[in-house]
Amino acid sequence: NALAPLKLVEALVYNITLSERKLVALQSSRMGSIGGNTTGGSYEYRLSKVAVNMIARNLANDLAPRGVTVVALHPGWVRTRMGGQGANIDVETSVAGQQQLLDTAGPAHNGRFFNYDGTELPW
Repeated sequence: NALAPLKLVEALVYNITLSERKLVALQSSRMGSIGGNTTGGSYEYRLSKVAVNMIARNLANDLAPRGVTVVALHPGWVRTRMGGQGANIDVETSVAGQQQLLDTAGPAHNGRFFNYDGTELPW
């Protein structure tokens, strides 16, 4: 959950800096939010998502001088094999919300953590 996104961005950073949008979105989870943790448990998963969040913040700081915007995204609790049938949103809703956020993301969004519906989440 953590090293692959970092290595991917490192491999593509030159192309990202040449792109029109200069945007990096890392798939995280609110399970990686220290400020939003009110339930405990799920240690391994939470730790991996905390790492993704730290990578997002570090990349945001490191790449901002090159005009790159980096955001972390929580897809919501999605009805998938992992989320289960009790989850509160379907895949289409999650994807549409994230896409809407990404369509408008720019420098003001840099280094921030967002829910699929565009609301900001605590780190």
